[in-house]
Amino acid sequence: MRLTCIKKILRKKILVTIAGRLSGLKGEIIYHLIKEHISKIPNIKINLVGHAKDKEKFASIDPKINYIGFNENLVEIISKSSVLIGSGRIAIKGLCLGVPTIAIGEGCSHGLITEENIKEALETNFGDVVLREYKGIEGNPNFDFNKVKEDVIKAFKTKPSVDKIKTFAQNEFDLKNVTDRIEIIYERLLRGKKEIPVLMYHRVVRDKKEAGREGIYVTQSKFEWQMRYLFKKGYKTITFNEYKGYEDKAVILTFDDGYEDNYTIAFPILRKYNFKAVIFLVPGLKENLWDKDKPWEPSVKLLSEEQILEMSRYGFEFGSHSLTHSHLTKISEEEAVEEIFKSKEKLERLLKCKVISFAYPYGELNEKIKDIVKRAGYKYGVAGDAGPPFIDDDLFCIRRVQVFPNTSRSSFKRKIRGDYFWYRLKRK
Repeated sequence: MRLTCIKKILRKKILVTIAGRLSGLKGEIIYHLIKEHISKIPNIKINLVGHAKDKEKFASIDPKINYIGFNENLVEIISKSSVLIGSGRIAIKGLCLGVPTIAIGEGCSHGLITEENIKEALETNFGDVVLREYKGIEGNPNFDFNKVKEDVIKAFKTKPSVDKIKTFAQNEFDLKNVTDRIEIIYERLLRGKKEIPVLMYHRVVRDKKEAGREGIYVTQSKFEWQMRYLFKKGYKTITFNEYKGYEDKAVILTFDDGYEDNYTIAFPILRKYNFKAVIFLVPGLKENLWDKDKPWEPSVKLLSEEQILEMSRYGFEFGSHSLTHSHLTKISEEEAVEEIFKSKEKLERLLKCKVISFAYPYGELNEKIKDIVKRAGYKYGVAGDAGPPFIDDDLFCIRRVQVFPNTSRSSFKRKIRGDYFWYRLKRK
């Protein structure tokens, strides 16, 4: 930060509210923070909120400190502040109110909360959880007191940029969202380690001769056996549009790319057992042009509009697999936006309904791509063999169980049990 900018900022009165318990270790930290660092900032006014047996101790640092003590109007006090320093629920209040917040607790300090460090700060309850055991305040590696002055000035200067953090905090601590997460944990405890299996298919071919060497197919006879087994064992198929949480004996069948054989071979078999599936389409192409540089892969037609509409009327759900099956993590952000947004728009015009699910081509994703998928209005982002074991852990990185050409009958039975990922983790 340039010296001239700092001087301009320091001409204005900075109201810093420091809130928290003023006794014990936390009280020592706040005392040290004010005495050695905060009080040295020019043109600063300090509100000190919290109970202290020896308030004269704090007054002795600087008589201009406004010792408020315990106060029930904490929200009003914080909202009028230029900067808040606190931890735990105090920091949460500040972030939800859109006040620049510096997280310092009795365990560690995170400094000014930004989009980059807010998740890390959540893990320590904004500084109240000890990172490493260390006695004393001076030289404690858990704290960076020397950065506080710079953080206060930076926070005062950049107040308009807290909007995204405010939205994140309000969503994170919204009562309904918190209640939903508690319900998910409770439900998970009741059902143990089980989850609705999300099976991943691509092509269904009559004979191996029709397929390439990539191993993204199952034969008609194998697929017939698998669907018959699901039917005999009492499974029902659901779509993401019908997903409301864990259901025993439910399974989600997904097909990537939307090959024509999904209609000519898979559809009659599924219809025979009153099953449906989710098919992720590449609406910008008519055939698998993404495989054109692989001479061992045959050129295969994709579903026609008429076939898609017939399957949709039957109950199939159609999601997007990008516009042209691009490597989304390897292209520019502008190109990724086009692939993700335009494919949704094109499919919705055809289907005359909302498209809510997206499958990442090649299973490639990162936080930037997930964010674009969310912004486009999808509710679910489907990955490959990556992601947490439970759907609700991350709705934009849903892990799938892949069905391969060599998937045996015993392996298929394991894959649909609902605890397949736990089984694999145990083996590892």
